[in-house]
Amino acid sequence: MTTPLSSPPESTSSPIRPGLVKNRQRAPLAELWDGLSALPKQFFREFLYRANHLPLINYELGRSLLSEGRARDASMRLRFSVWLAPKHQPSWYSLGAAYLSLGQREKAIAAFAQAYKLNPSHEETRFMLAAIDPAILPEAKRPLTMPASIAIDYFERLAPDYDRMQAARGYRMPAVTEVALREVLEPKRTNYQLLDLGCGTGLLGAVLAPYCSRITGVDFSRGMLGLSRERRREDLTRIYTDLHESDVRLYLADVKEPVHLITAVGVLSYLGELGTLCEYAARALQPGGVFLFDTEPYAGEGCSMLPKLSRFGHSEAYIRQKLVTAGLEIVKSVEVPADATSTHRLYLARRPA
Repeated sequence: MTTPLSSPPESTSSPIRPGLVKNRQRAPLAELWDGLSALPKQFFREFLYRANHLPLINYELGRSLLSEGRARDASMRLRFSVWLAPKHQPSWYSLGAAYLSLGQREKAIAAFAQAYKLNPSHEETRFMLAAIDPAILPEAKRPLTMPASIAIDYFERLAPDYDRMQAARGYRMPAVTEVALREVLEPKRTNYQLLDLGCGTGLLGAVLAPYCSRITGVDFSRGMLGLSRERRREDLTRIYTDLHESDVRLYLADVKEPVHLITAVGVLSYLGELGTLCEYAARALQPGGVFLFDTEPYAGEGCSMLPKLSRFGHSEAYIRQKLVTAGLEIVKSVEVPADATSTHRLYLARRPA
């Protein structure tokens, strides 16, 4: 006997309810929600912070990449930052620095110009524009010194290879300085007290050590000072008796015990205006003491940024006027070979006995 086709056999399983199908479709979403709910609150705070601070995050990443020498990657991050926040002056400034590192001069000028427009008093921006071309800025707005932040960053990066680089370019200033000083030092005297401003890695101290019983070095680059600290005399004692991490102008202003000699070799080209420094140097010298320094020549009047060099040049008339005003007698002013390709002017000035 055959089974009727009109009624299928009853199932022994429970019937499928429509509500159960709906619940099963929602299960993945519910599981996702449960998973998100289990995440730490810190995750959500971090997510919301990043969502609300994309310009700042990209700016910070750009700065970090730039410090690592990855200028192309930095420029991408910084372009995104200024797109999101076109009035964020630090992003424009850093973008200019990235373009400059890439050799993209016109783009660098445009970025620095925008940073200057947003904050005309930002000294780093004014300096970078003037370093590219002083004529970009009105004369009254041109910087009178290199900002400490730029100088520190520059010399910190140079420190590990500084001595090798100077040797490769035929740097002669330590040897030239010794020859010039011998003309004013007492024969066979070995107990001079020397203050070496901008001592760097100690190249000058190593040359003048035989004439000095005490050498104090001042520099604002920690990396440079670390290398100076390692220099030794023939008896293995340190060449530099004291080393100070400071701006040379600030240190000079607070000298309590005057010294016989003050040197500032390869330093004043980064400082620009020198009137106050000359006055401080005069006060820091013992009667009869000598101040020796070099400058880069400037054909105009006074001092000015030297195009494309990020340094300052000084006219001889300007230097003479500052020394006389400070009460120092000019002993010598002569052009000397700084290295294989450039000439500096060397000055010896004395505090009257």
